[in-house]
Parts: sequence; structure tokens; C-alpha cells
Amino acid sequence: MLQAPLRAIRVDGIPINQSLAAGVLTGNCGSRGDRPDCPTNLWDWAHDDTSESEAQSRRWTNDRVAGELFVAAELMKRGLQTSITFGNAKAVDLLTFNAATGRTFTVQVKALRKRSDFPISHRRVSAQHVYVFVVLNKPGEQVRYYVVPGQVLAADPDRFGKWFVDDRFPGVHPRFLEDFAENWSLFDANNF
Repeated sequence: MLQAPLRAIRVDGIPINQSLAAGVLTGNCGSRGDRPDCPTNLWDWAHDDTSESEAQSRRWTNDRVAGELFVAAELMKRGLQTSITFGNAKAVDLLTFNAATGRTFTVQVKALRKRSDFPISHRRVSAQHVYVFVVLNKPGEQVRYYVVPGQVLAADPDRFGKWFVDDRFPGVHPRFLEDFAENWSLFDANNF
């Protein structure tokens, strides 16, 4: 028996699985207890905040890890020994050693997919770290790096805009970081 092709169903522009939608509309879906994958109505299913927040969390995690890998690659390309620290509650993202100077650096990476405010609070900045802010951009576009000593972030918060010291939504926009664009020489310096 031939079946008609599935037709796209949308609720507020969100595509819906046709068989699931038919079950909800006709009442043949059963209760949520019988089929956990079956919502009680299309509106709830189409506007499932949990799945969107989980997807957003995955994107943030992917961006964070991608940023760490890009920064590690840049440091290694410049001849620095670099290790990535993996884990959920880590104090630093990268450990970097410059064999020529004998200096070790602890590096915090803040990464974004596109140019926006980096979520960072002045109160959580450590003067001992180097902060590398990364704008990943779209595939095929150049990655942008801003390499900032933690000492500068800690000592001069006004330089980085009013949101950097905001308690509710702290952050730094890349326009405040332009003086530190591609500042990789920081890892070559004997004095920090």
C-alpha cells in the first residue's frame, strides 16, 4: 500500500512531526504517562523550552570548547607548549609554557560564535591569568582574538565598558578589546 508523502506541519513557524501532530489533534496520542514523547497539545510541544535551552546549552559548550581549541592551536603554532584542561569545574582553560623565557601562563578563554558581549564579571577576574576573548565567526571567516592580561582587566574595569562591572548582566563587548587584538606578544614577554 502506498502512503501519501508526509506534509510539513508548522506551529508558529516551528516544524512538527506529522504523525505526532495527528495524534495530538485526534486525541490518539495517549497520556503523557503512556508516551513521554507525546505532548498534551501542539502549542506545548512546539514551544518546548527545555529542548531549546538544552540546544542553547550545547551551542555554548561547543563554542567554549572550539574557542579553547583555537587558542591552543594559536599558542602551539607560536612555539608555546600548551595543555587543555578538561572538566566541569576547572579553574583555568589552558596551561601554557614558554620554554625560551621559562614562563608559565594560566589562560582563561571566553568564546562567542558572533560579535556580541562576552559574559565575564569584573569580580571574577584573576590578575594572574591571561584572558583570550575569541569571536569564532561563521565558517570561512577569520577568527578574531583579543589577548588581555588579567592585571589590566582587574586594575582598570572602566576601560572595558559599564557592563563589565554590572552585577546583573556582566560582560565586555569586543569594541572595548580592540587595543588587545592579536596581542600574542604577551606570551613572549619576560615581564607580565
